[in-house]
Amino acid sequence: MNKAFKVIDLVSQGRAVQSLVRGWPEEQIIEWLRHQGQLESLPEFNGNKAYSFRSPTGIAAAFFLIDDEFTFIGDNALFRPR
Repeated sequence: MNKAFKVIDLVSQGRAVQSLVRGWPEEQIIEWLRHQGQLESLPEFNGNKAYSFRSPTGIAAAFFLIDDEFTFIGDNALFRPR
């Protein structure tokens, strides 16, 4: 795990985080995020485990993973880091 990388805003850092965790199993990604801030499970979203992440700066993001790729849950849309 990369301990030097700090998540401040998971959505705006999505591409960098995605590159960092590429190839990791979901359990490892979730454990790494737990060390980066507060992580809570949400009800399943379209059959996927969903999570809420809040960084130490207080910026929150809801997401689910498909393989090792993030899909963020917005108010009216789903989106992926690009």
